[in-house]
Amino acid sequence: GLVPVGNRTKVINDVYESVTGEIYMDSRKNFMAINTPNLQGICAEAKTKYLDLPNFKIEEMSVKGNLAAVSVEPAKSLQNTGRIVVVYATDALNNKMVFDEKERITLRDNGTSPVLVESGKFTVTVRNDNAGQFKIYALDMSGNRSEEIPALSAKANEVTFTVDTAKLA
Repeated sequence: GLVPVGNRTKVINDVYESVTGEIYMDSRKNFMAINTPNLQGICAEAKTKYLDLPNFKIEEMSVKGNLAAVSVEPAKSLQNTGRIVVVYATDALNNKMVFDEKERITLRDNGTSPVLVESGKFTVTVRNDNAGQFKIYALDMSGNRSEEIPALSAKANEVTFTVDTAKLA
């Protein structure tokens, strides 16, 4: 009686869902999904695709990491905001880090700068009341616009685009 009917938690399978349904985790698949009005996304292995959240559909992601969309305007949801940031957080390590095992459990040497960030490619669809008017920009590490990203398709209420971080300046 502690969790609502329909909750997908199955402890025996290492699957957990929050009482609100906003957080879902399948530890055996290294997968987590977040579904809130202002932030929707996943943490998942490479090749995860076709995951459909209410305002954010992951068509494809080439390397493991976090892929999420967040409303920049706190008072507005992903459905009605005029500004959204899509974040693709991939693996990042210091140069020459040393671990005892390939799973990187025990760190032997913290390494040095520069930080090495894995590049990747993703395709997403964002559903939003203003999507037909969106301009899509890649941002540099300081949050400044670096280049415009063309939409693969754009309708009044959704836009689909691909970003390859290896090709960004």
